[in-house]
Amino acid sequence: MANATDKTAVFEQALQDAGCGDALKARCCECYEDGDFGTLDRLLQKQKQTLLNKVHEGQKQIDCLDYLTYSLKKKH
Repeated sequence: MANATDKTAVFEQALQDAGCGDALKARCCECYEDGDFGTLDRLLQKQKQTLLNKVHEGQKQIDCLDYLTYSLKKKH
């Protein structure tokens, strides 16, 4: 757990908690330290979209399982 008084460590921990890989964390920290918040925002939005895509894919898989289960129950 990062020391709450160390803003950079807290920021890095938040990136890790958000599922950012090492390369993305390094790039985000670089932008943060340089004050390049426009690029940082774009990087974070891209990560968010990546995570949302995974959620949507998982939902499709759940829907397929639900349909399969429904079909099997209907036949028996």
